[in-house]
Amino acid sequence: MAAVLLSLALQLAVGAGAGLAALPPQDADVARRARLAVDVNAALARGIDRVLAAQRADGSFGPLGARPGAVPGYPTGTTALAVYALRKSGLRADHPALVAATDHLLARPFDKTYSVAALVLAFHALGPHAHAASEREARLLEAADWLVANRDPRTGLWAYPTGEADLSNTQFAALALQAAAEHGHETASSLWADVVDGTLRHQRDDGGFFYRGNYWPEPSGTMTTAGLTTLHVARGFLDAAEREPGRSREAREAMERGWAWLDARFTATGGPMGHAGVLADRFPAYGRSDHHHHYFLYGVERVAALAGREEIGGQAWYPAVADELLAQEDPDGGWGTLESTAMVLLVLKRATISGRVDEGRPAPVAEGAAAGATPDAPPAEPARAEPPVTWAWTVDEPRDGWQDPDFDDARWARGPGGFAGGGATGLVARTEWTTRDLWVRRTFDATDGALQLHVIHDDAVEIWINGVHAASGATWSLGRYTEFAVAPDALRTLRRHGNVLAAHVRDIGGGRSLDIRFTPPDGEAQTNADWRRSLPDDDVPFVRRWELLGPFDDEDHVALLDPVLDEAVARGRSVGKRGWEAARTLGTRLRVDEATGGGPESASWAAVTLVVEEETDAYLWLGHADGVRVWLDGAPRLVHHEHRAAAPDELRVPLVLRPGAQRLVILAEQRGTACPLHARIARRDGRPVPGLRLLLSGDDPSAPGLPPAAAVAQPGLLPRDALARALPVTPTSALRLDRADDLDTLAFLGVRAEGPRWTSRTSDKEPPPRPPKGARGVLELWPADPTTPVRLLARVDVPARAKRLEVVVSLATDDAWPASGGRLVVTARDGDDERVLLAETLRPTTGGGRPAFRKLAADASALAGRDVLLELAWSASPDAGPDALFLDEVGFR
Repeated sequence: MAAVLLSLALQLAVGAGAGLAALPPQDADVARRARLAVDVNAALARGIDRVLAAQRADGSFGPLGARPGAVPGYPTGTTALAVYALRKSGLRADHPALVAATDHLLARPFDKTYSVAALVLAFHALGPHAHAASEREARLLEAADWLVANRDPRTGLWAYPTGEADLSNTQFAALALQAAAEHGHETASSLWADVVDGTLRHQRDDGGFFYRGNYWPEPSGTMTTAGLTTLHVARGFLDAAEREPGRSREAREAMERGWAWLDARFTATGGPMGHAGVLADRFPAYGRSDHHHHYFLYGVERVAALAGREEIGGQAWYPAVADELLAQEDPDGGWGTLESTAMVLLVLKRATISGRVDEGRPAPVAEGAAAGATPDAPPAEPARAEPPVTWAWTVDEPRDGWQDPDFDDARWARGPGGFAGGGATGLVARTEWTTRDLWVRRTFDATDGALQLHVIHDDAVEIWINGVHAASGATWSLGRYTEFAVAPDALRTLRRHGNVLAAHVRDIGGGRSLDIRFTPPDGEAQTNADWRRSLPDDDVPFVRRWELLGPFDDEDHVALLDPVLDEAVARGRSVGKRGWEAARTLGTRLRVDEATGGGPESASWAAVTLVVEEETDAYLWLGHADGVRVWLDGAPRLVHHEHRAAAPDELRVPLVLRPGAQRLVILAEQRGTACPLHARIARRDGRPVPGLRLLLSGDDPSAPGLPPAAAVAQPGLLPRDALARALPVTPTSALRLDRADDLDTLAFLGVRAEGPRWTSRTSDKEPPPRPPKGARGVLELWPADPTTPVRLLARVDVPARAKRLEVVVSLATDDAWPASGGRLVVTARDGDDERVLLAETLRPTTGGGRPAFRKLAADASALAGRDVLLELAWSASPDAGPDALFLDEVGFR
């Protein structure tokens, strides 16, 4: 089955964000799982390489690069955890790295609970036929005895072993003793009865578990998974011995409360803490890690395996977790520290342990690697299409002829490919490259088959074979391996042995990468690049038209705790018992508080209907200042409870958009004075979703195109010709902007978060830049960035006697910035006929003077009597400060 999934995934991997309409729904789901398996397998291979690179000469494992982690304080535990993760991730038990690490661990003393427990798990994972089997077996049993002897007699739990006992040490000790039981180690039922009693003392009334009484007393996700794991293990021992039925019942009831706590707060994006589940540990940004978050997800995998649960909080936990972890992978493979990387490998591999499973349900088969292993069968070595090869390389410009076969490169450095630096993605980075230029050489043997080059490069690359130019790439390869055709002249130089492959790559900014292979990378890098580079493209529009319900009071901070969406209950809680009401923002950010009247300690719902024609794997990208919960057609998709400044595209929610209409609902918490919400939907490769329509309840999802109100709010969803047909006609020949209602027929592109700002009457009290004093009905246009013009679009029925177009504008800047100005271009389109009516370079008024309005005019007689799409585009200069264009009137005369 794994081979079938892998084959299907490789056919689809490059088009990761494309529609899947060609496949029946069940086949599309299989393909989706297969693609995830390919991505996870590639990440596992990179993670294994990263951990192996940290092994020392004595067999122990040190830190990853400059990230020390817990290595100095837990040398035994770090090495044991590395062995455990490598073995469970698919490394052969007789791999030289594991043999050397085993010899090192056999000589280590027992000192700390974490370390001794990790040693038991590592020796158990190696299996009965691996290196030093009898010595490992004896040492494993001694370690289990040490854990029993070093349990805290006052609490029945485990400490470091000094100090007060806590659930984290107890979690590891319980898992280790469960593994030791399979080797014949026995523990008294009284021990597990004490463990149940001690664990229950760490549970709060709301069901969550906490670390220990005198430190970190709030319930948390990490400790709730630890408490549930410990109770699962303890119940297994008690029930197997048919002892202490009362305590077993208490443990089961406590577990039910604990699962309810976790179901309400689980998220793959952070570790919840406290009654309301505010995230204490999360990834602060894609590409950076938090080890507490990794530990939380490790705990989720452990307890979900024991309980046989595929869903937490109503959503499948593994795809959500894997999606998040794949996006967080370091550019050189791995996740932060060695300990974090080891835990992530165990999570992605779903390295389930043997042992009792609740309700008689089998432990799920390990997922992730294509060579997936079950707890009862030894894993196989992860497959790689081509092993790393050693290159001669230099960053100092060599003398002429460096690409020739007889060139002497003895003084060049040696290192494995690929070469990378500066945050490059899409390849396994094995040799760091930090300069502008890189020259590389290697020898290879030719086969009878056709020679193919698969190259990832950032930026331009030139390649030679035996001194003859073979291929080139003018710019970077978009973080993917690209197949290069080899020039015929270079092919004619090939001989059986001793060919020389040489290349020069030059970096012009950003990431740096080079790897050249003769075989495809089996999806190793392409899929990883898709996970990383999936930030939405600039032309993916934000949702600017919503239905809102609320606000309702949330003084107890419980709004986000119910994963079940009941819109009838939601309406009943809304202040004033109002129903859903339409709201629109001119910018990329909706101020929910302004639209609903919500204040601090409140929450509101926002909803929109998504309509697509083809099944599409997509991401909902969110930005919000406080907690959010997301449902798609009533199924929970995300809960993320955090308090921070709002920014677009901070959260990524995987969605499967089925053909037809689906309702997206977001519960937005408000803690401060504002409740901003950014949202947009893109394919997984960052491109816009083809044919996506965003509708409200009153819109007809079966009607083609967008209704006028939706076209005004979401012009980015339509091609220009379709937009011209969908926009409502402006009611007058002159758009004076005297009333806010005049904005109802205008569409905007390229706007900043706040959007265009309309002012009924200006005054000196406004901060600069400001329009002329006393002006009525003024619209301020300010580009989101200097590279993207802000555009105003209107559909205009030009009067039959119109002779000219008149535009009344003013330009001003903040006095703290130098004057820069910009370019104003007005065009008109009628079908295929598009003409520029006006193109003016404008300079702002600065200093103490007040800006004045200017009337710009252009000949428009050719448009008389025609229905046109009028576009006004304002582009700031590349070195622009905050220049604002103020528009007072547009009209035909």
